[in-house]
Amino acid sequence: MIIIMDMDTTIITATVRIINLLMHGDNINQTIVRARYGESDQMGFIHHSVYIMWMELGRINLMRDFGINYRKVEQEGLLMPVLQADVKYVSPAFFDDEVKILTGISKLSGTRLRMDYRILRSDDTLLAKAFTEHCFIKKSDYKPLRIPDSLLQKFRSSEKAAEWSLRKL
Repeated sequence: MIIIMDMDTTIITATVRIINLLMHGDNINQTIVRARYGESDQMGFIHHSVYIMWMELGRINLMRDFGINYRKVEQEGLLMPVLQADVKYVSPAFFDDEVKILTGISKLSGTRLRMDYRILRSDDTLLAKAFTEHCFIKKSDYKPLRIPDSLLQKFRSSEKAAEWSLRKL
């Protein structure tokens, strides 16, 4: 058990980051962004569409963690379109908030993969729960194909641990 008393916000934030890393390990990517003024709407909230862009950033960074360069994948003629995206907004983000995007693979088949996301403020307030489902297609004719074995092996190594870790949040 960790008890934090009489510490400033910076120390608490750093402690939470360390705990998240220990909880999630290598199977979850944690990307940190700062909400920009131009991303806010008339109500002062970060616009709902920004969350989708944050999810994309988390997804690309997770792939990078697995040693997968998405640009190179596309140059090799493979695309990974989004088939479905679902976001449940829980609490608003505001300009200048530090936001954590936790991304992990929760389901994987030979042709599809699902990534789950938890988007949190730096104080660990849950802002949104989300998922995206993807397939792979050939860039030349946009026909679906099985996930290449080299990518499938990298994704499989993380699937179960990520699903378990993200469910706790």
